[in-house]
Amino acid sequence: ISISGNQEGFYPRVPAIGGAIYDSDSMPPGNTATTAGSTIDWWDTIDSWNNNGNSLPPDQPSSWTSDHRCGKELWSDETADGACDEANDDCLIRDNVTGLLWSEEYPVTGVASSDSTKNWSAAVEHCDNLNYGGRTDWRLPTQLELMRAYEHGIRELGYKGGGTIRPSGDTLDNNNLFIANIDRDFWPATTQSQTPASAWYVNLAFGYTYGNSRTTSLGVICVAP
Repeated sequence: ISISGNQEGFYPRVPAIGGAIYDSDSMPPGNTATTAGSTIDWWDTIDSWNNNGNSLPPDQPSSWTSDHRCGKELWSDETADGACDEANDDCLIRDNVTGLLWSEEYPVTGVASSDSTKNWSAAVEHCDNLNYGGRTDWRLPTQLELMRAYEHGIRELGYKGGGTIRPSGDTLDNNNLFIANIDRDFWPATTQSQTPASAWYVNLAFGYTYGNSRTTSLGVICVAP
């Protein structure tokens, strides 16, 4: 894939797998699940939720390459002091596929990421008025932008690692200074067309999206070009 031109590649990006429990060599054509496999196949891929970089080895299915991997390989740390590793950092993390720059969760200059929430209108206003990381061109992401962040492995960046901020010493690995609560629902700026009084939300851990009343308080994260 090419990540330099802000274009999606054509490979199916899926989390890597690991452990015999996911290895099912009898499928297909038998279509009967088993844990007795010896070769990792394309049907042995798993979801993003539990693929946190610690408990599951990053094994690739047979004949696949790193082009199929979605995770911290697709992101870069552009925090002004060089790393998102202190509570007072204005953490800036870029998705190198879409080109979007992401703030930390509930961004406030000089303050650590937090799991504070806002209703939809307040979330839109928070990003629109934000002066953060030396920039003022922030906005609330769209529904599809949040969904693509999930697709590109943002959970691997924000997973809390059992309470340890950076278990591997890598600012792009399980960093809750970037996202304080990755398992929550986040507001996009996208209205539900069939129910204009509601807006969509996206869960960045599980990847699902659904609608909710704009008066509900949900997570806030902002994007910039």
